[in-house]
Amino acid sequence: MLFFRRRGGKGEHQGWLLLDLFPKPPSAWMDSYRSWLFEIYIMLDSGRSVLYHPTLSETVTRRLPLIRRTLNAMNRDDFEIVLSEYEWRSVFESLRSRVLAMLGSEADPDLASLVALEYMGIVRLAPFVVDEHVSDVFCDGPLQPLYLDHKVYGRCTSSVRLTERETVALQTLCEAFSGLSATYVSPSLKVDAWIVDRRVRLSIDTAPLCYSGFCFVMRKAGFHKYSLPDLCRSGTITPEAAAFLLSVLETGGNVTILGPPGSGKTTLLNALDAYIPPHRRRVYIEDAVETQDLVERGYRQLKLVVEPFDSTTSARLKTSEIMKVLHRSPDIVILGEIQSPEHSRALFQALAAGLPCIETFHATSPEQAVRRWVNIHGIPLSALEDLDCLVTMARPSPDDVRRVVLRISEIAIENGMFWVNDIFVRGPGGLVAVKGLDKTQAASRVRIRGYGRPFLEVYHHHLKEIYRLYNLQSYQTPTHDLAAVGQGLSES
Repeated sequence: MLFFRRRGGKGEHQGWLLLDLFPKPPSAWMDSYRSWLFEIYIMLDSGRSVLYHPTLSETVTRRLPLIRRTLNAMNRDDFEIVLSEYEWRSVFESLRSRVLAMLGSEADPDLASLVALEYMGIVRLAPFVVDEHVSDVFCDGPLQPLYLDHKVYGRCTSSVRLTERETVALQTLCEAFSGLSATYVSPSLKVDAWIVDRRVRLSIDTAPLCYSGFCFVMRKAGFHKYSLPDLCRSGTITPEAAAFLLSVLETGGNVTILGPPGSGKTTLLNALDAYIPPHRRRVYIEDAVETQDLVERGYRQLKLVVEPFDSTTSARLKTSEIMKVLHRSPDIVILGEIQSPEHSRALFQALAAGLPCIETFHATSPEQAVRRWVNIHGIPLSALEDLDCLVTMARPSPDDVRRVVLRISEIAIENGMFWVNDIFVRGPGGLVAVKGLDKTQAASRVRIRGYGRPFLEVYHHHLKEIYRLYNLQSYQTPTHDLAAVGQGLSES
């Protein structure tokens, strides 16, 4: 049984609401738009940085007395929700249903959601969650302004500063629904939360690890729902490079996506995943679910949720699930982020067993990734020969909204030495092929694996599909030798 009661016990709520803390609309702004029950204003502060200023819509402001009466009625009763299993979304929906019943003739699902969030103590996170322009939200401490990444304006500072009541409520909810506690020994939490019908990933740090006592990062799951052609239009990747990656995956190869945090690794992974034929059996192993839900579109997805790599429990470890995945007969395995030496060892054992995989790894270049695997994670250099393709992502600057593919590479090893062979490289003219695609290791391994079609035939099939379905531009089959260095493809 889950039991909610406001601090102070039963009785009329005479104090302020969290909704009261939303500021009034500014007198001047450079942009504004409506997002759910909020008006968002974009301004420049005195330091010429971008300020994100969420306010209540006029509709909500007029109904604040009704919200206060509803909360008072909830406070007068012991408000109980009985669930066989605690789950964030179920509790939120139960609260919302109860509020709808209390509103009677004035029932409004959106207003009920707002009241439920106020009751839970997290209503001031709602503008960031519902705004489709916002991806990541950061809090460095209580009473410090939240800041965020905006799809149009890049890194913005918000006018919202969370109170102690709000940080305590957020931490309490995360502990209740994760079954974990932030303690002196283990002061961090990583939780999938559900706020206003949207799933978000919360990473929380508390004292003594966090000097300010409380901080968090909130990432909206599935925020970047871009297809490969969408990424082509935005300049993240070219149709030729996208078709090459799809060809590697279709012919049984593996793709490792490299990059620093926030560089678009998961966005590219999801785009590739959505383009793999739906009938392929996908097995996902993630500690925080960041992949898209494609079941309703007819895709075959088995998602396994494991404990975070820094968890103190030994149950549901990512390493053990990777080792057991062979018994689940996958056509392809999506591993999400490879974080620890144990993850890396399990990954390379899976690759050595011939499993096609897609995974992400924090490194700014293939060379750095190799050094991290060999020198820090203890992976034998010879094991890296099982990697087919490494994609390096980058974000030009923290204030830039763009994410781009810098390189697509492969690793060659001989006589105890390694070197990186680039296949596509981003230059002044964009991402271009610098190596004949049929000369790549991925193409040669197609013959070794006994795949029924030549690599370049598969490649041109995918390239035509990208052009045909999304009308990027007219595609013409190159008349030059298909073994040439791909310049004709970039020009066609």
